[in-house]
Amino acid sequence: MSTNLHGSHEGGLDRWGPPFIVPPDQDSIFSSVYDWGRGLDFGFRVSHQPNFLAYWRLIGQFLLADSVRRKVLGPRARSRQITFLLNDYDAWRDPNLRRAEFPEVNGNSSGRAYIGLRTYEALGSNVVFHEIGRIPDSFADNLRASVGGYLSGIREFLTLQERRVFSRATRNVVEDVVRVASDCTTWVQFCSAYILFVLERCGVKDVEVVSGFEKMLANQTLMRSVAERVAEALDDGRDAIDLVWGFCDSCKSRFRPEAAGFSYCGQCSRKWDPARDLMLPKILVDNLMDDELFPRTLSFCHIGGMSHIVEGHQMRTIMQLQPTSLDVVSDQGSRSDYNFQFIAEAAARRVVHSVDAAKIRGLYDRSRSGYFSSLYYLVGDEYAALRNA
Repeated sequence: MSTNLHGSHEGGLDRWGPPFIVPPDQDSIFSSVYDWGRGLDFGFRVSHQPNFLAYWRLIGQFLLADSVRRKVLGPRARSRQITFLLNDYDAWRDPNLRRAEFPEVNGNSSGRAYIGLRTYEALGSNVVFHEIGRIPDSFADNLRASVGGYLSGIREFLTLQERRVFSRATRNVVEDVVRVASDCTTWVQFCSAYILFVLERCGVKDVEVVSGFEKMLANQTLMRSVAERVAEALDDGRDAIDLVWGFCDSCKSRFRPEAAGFSYCGQCSRKWDPARDLMLPKILVDNLMDDELFPRTLSFCHIGGMSHIVEGHQMRTIMQLQPTSLDVVSDQGSRSDYNFQFIAEAAARRVVHSVDAAKIRGLYDRSRSGYFSSLYYLVGDEYAALRNA
């Protein structure tokens, strides 16, 4: 058995165990999944917060899931969907939910610039992302102006002909995204539809989006039961109420409930009854809810979520529960494509431009690491296709 799996994984359900980290060599993960999944009927899942114009590392998790799905299932791959569990019950103020990062060569010492959801600054900071409202009519114009402005610095490093191609590539991709947005009414719909759009451009299909917010609201009885069991197992003074968020159905905010009895929403002061009003899970309860709602799953997660996975595994150990899923934790994100090629070309030409060479190198490294919005990488793919046509 591959050393990528930690713990005892002999036969049957004993093979459902703690997470393992995907090494650089993808053949190792294929061999591990073969060992683990032989004879088991399992699904594929990617769980993540909504990402406005999702950064590439999130897309990378789907590419990895699809690669494993095709390798393990072969011709049966299309018969098994990848479930995208959208954790849309986090507070919308989280920067990772509401803004997208782009490179900026000029005018910013960090080399980074952001497009964000400034339209909703008046909202309370704890309104959950699922409920932040409708896409404004100004979105299309703002997107065109912002993306064009942020990528304009790269054009300065290109020849006149290359600039024309790059401008056309930017326009083509942005207009495609505008069309995606035109079919959506809310931001959570757009974030989901945008990721499906990017995946289709990458050749990944058969992805089903599941709203975590809607799933949790539909399973309140289960959540209460899980929270009570976790609190009993921890035996550290925490009650079940300490392991969940209260959810205010009036202002759509989540808040920290009082330890006992009635609580009041911190945003609108509405009275909240823990016995009958809605709640949302904190991390420990969230992990065990996933076990209940998505059993027998090969779940893909970026390395940034490792701490949550470890906490979940520790909690299962305390409660003597057998995990029902296997978490694939990876640092997937790097790509080798024309996005990096035209940045390398830009770096080579820096001697004729008054741009800090260190900034160019930082831009190149961050681009390779997949931190920028996937929209930026799509522009690079489009630029390559048009230039080579």
